[in-house]
Amino acid sequence: MALLTLGDLVTPEGVAAFLERFAAKTCWHQAAARAAEVDTLLPWCVIEGLVANGLIPADSFRVVVNGNELSSTMYGDARGRLRSDAMVGFAAQGATLIITDIGALVPAIGELTAAMERDLRCKVNVNCYVTFGAASAFLAHHDCHDVLCVQIHGVKRWRTYDPVVAFPVSSGRSGSKPVLVWEGLMTPGDLLYLPRGVIHAAVPERPPSVHLTFGISEATGIDFIQWLAAKAKDVEALRRDMGAILTGRDRAVRDQELASALRALLDEVTVADFFGDQDQERLPLPLAALRACQSGAGLFLPEAELISALRRRLDLGVDLTGEILVSIGKRQYRLSQLSRRALAEITRHQRITVAALAATLDCEAEDRAIAASLEDLAGKSLIAIAT
Repeated sequence: MALLTLGDLVTPEGVAAFLERFAAKTCWHQAAARAAEVDTLLPWCVIEGLVANGLIPADSFRVVVNGNELSSTMYGDARGRLRSDAMVGFAAQGATLIITDIGALVPAIGELTAAMERDLRCKVNVNCYVTFGAASAFLAHHDCHDVLCVQIHGVKRWRTYDPVVAFPVSSGRSGSKPVLVWEGLMTPGDLLYLPRGVIHAAVPERPPSVHLTFGISEATGIDFIQWLAAKAKDVEALRRDMGAILTGRDRAVRDQELASALRALLDEVTVADFFGDQDQERLPLPLAALRACQSGAGLFLPEAELISALRRRLDLGVDLTGEILVSIGKRQYRLSQLSRRALAEITRHQRITVAALAATLDCEAEDRAIAASLEDLAGKSLIAIAT
């Protein structure tokens, strides 16, 4: 079974439990014997291939030994990319290789990450941790985002501690000896959800160990205030100078004007407006890493599976006729109604064949109009043929 969606990853039976814990911001552990399924996300041969072929860029890897990060010059080639012989050194030193944003390098992980974003309406990024020794790469610490960890290979023992840091905005180590709350083994297929602020540590029990950490960054009140600040630029009373040297009645009048303008702005906007803008501003998935389609009707065979670059579900104006401008990731795309309908369906289905898409749109798979719309969407890197 391919793991294409959040429901696939946490299992259909577990998705309700996970979403409940995610909303309540409480820890969640699911033990599942799914080694074969999670192996499809990141087989050992893919990790070895990334290293052996020098495909990991200089800014996408870190190497840690006994809690100390090594200089990239120790394992980087002349271009800064991870050297092909690095695996031997990692194994000898018991090092941990951290591959950041591995979804940009492995199409299956990138596709899953985008699907998780659409379901959770949060920014999701994923890192990979490959540990060759028995020592932990990091001391007990908390993160400034939620994490969903998936064990892929080997076994790791995880521990969580008190006290929990309340909604931190930066990551950090435990300042004093924390109190153990929970510990358990993570075997291939197991999942562990930790809200931000939960102090945790992990130690390999059966190396080499590989796990993925999906970092989930949910919008906060601070993000809302920053969004509100951008809206404030349209309000004359908020653009005015504060009047640093005003005193007496003039000071009181200016303070009242400022307070009134802020209240009026808050009355004009809603949290739904904020989330809508957040969705539109989220950049599409870089489909160059997912074999972006090249122009040509021959690629869009009826059995070809299509995927969407959209990380959020957007109102694409599918009921509006003719061409319109659609805002996606701070860019505007001129799309026909058929292209917008096709993009909406591809996004909704996660994966859909050309034939099934055509049937949904009441067209024939060989219809030239469908092919033209798919060529247009592919040329704009909004869709790709699934690998």
